[in-house]
Parts: sequence; C-alpha cells; structure tokens
Amino acid sequence: MSGAEGGKPAVTRYRVIDALGRRCAWLALMPHTGRTHQLRAHCAALGAPIVGDGKFGGQAAFLGGEGIAKRLHLHARAVVLPGPGGRDVRIVAPLPDHMRETWRHLGFDPDAEADAFFAAAAEG
Repeated sequence: MSGAEGGKPAVTRYRVIDALGRRCAWLALMPHTGRTHQLRAHCAALGAPIVGDGKFGGQAAFLGGEGIAKRLHLHARAVVLPGPGGRDVRIVAPLPDHMRETWRHLGFDPDAEADAFFAAAAEG
C-alpha cells in the first residue's frame, strides 16, 4: 500500500483475533516495513481505524459508550527478536489497563493468543 502522494510503499500483515459483528475487531498486525504511523495509516485506509485514533481515523475511531476509553488502542503485545545461538527471544506484554477494560466491555478475551502470527507459524 502506498501512502500519501510521494510516500513510500509499506506492507502490513493482519489477522482478525475476534470481532464484534461489523462494529469493531481485534486485529493482530505485523509490519513488514518500518514506516512512521504505518499501522495507523493502513487501518484507517481500510476503513477500520484503530479505536481512539482520531488523528488517522477521525470520529469513526471512537466507538463511544461507557467502558471504552478515548485513548489509542494500539499495543506491541509480542515482539520476537533474534537471540544468542540463533534462538529467538519472544517478549510478551500484557494489555494496558485502558485496553483490558475495553476488551472486557466488548467481550473479547484479553488473554487470548498474544501473537497470532507466531501461533500460525508454529502450527504449520
């Protein structure tokens, strides 16, 4: 996907972890390029802005309702880094409190697979 006019191309893989009809979805995102705001721009371009991302998603990024913070719901849940001896080091961080509360409110399991891409690679 190319960004603004003159912007460089960027590639993002995504997977749906859970969804609440067509209202919102929990996505796992994996950037393959490192462009500034890449994930935010790609989600907004797809018509699915990240919750709380008024800069890229405008008013459509705010679901409204009690239990859903008006903060950005973007979190580096799992990171895999090359480690010593060729073994990868996987670091997983829990959801921030505002996101955990939103997940609870929407009925998503905040402890579901922390890295959908890692799980998919391990399966086959």
